[in-house]
Amino acid sequence: MKRVNVMYLSAAVWCLACAGCFINGTVTDLSHNKTELKGVKLLPKRRNITILHGDATRLVRLKDVDKITVYPSATKTVGGQLYYQAEVILDDGTKIGFSGRSEPGDAYICVDGSLQGRAEGGKYSITLDNVSEIEIRN
Repeated sequence: MKRVNVMYLSAAVWCLACAGCFINGTVTDLSHNKTELKGVKLLPKRRNITILHGDATRLVRLKDVDKITVYPSATKTVGGQLYYQAEVILDDGTKIGFSGRSEPGDAYICVDGSLQGRAEGGKYSITLDNVSEIEIRN
């Protein structure tokens, strides 16, 4: 009897721990269609978004992002990878790529790959070059 209780308790603790690991958010495509997603992840499997900011390259975990606004009209290719101009707000309030004027600054995100998650109608996947905005809720 005690062994069964320990197994159920272990499973419950594992489920609660994993519930905090899932990333939820809203993705807006280039046509301004918004999709609510649960369990958002980057594909191919990686944990970070690559951001070029001036001469620096930053790797930022998706769960540390609050909002990314993408501007596909300004692009850059580095090392065979395509980057779109972007403004990034991290969950600690740090702003990357803001110029202080009405136009975006000098930050670019790598758009090679895609975002995947669960939407209301089932699985949802969108390539990063078709995204205009990502909002993450932790």
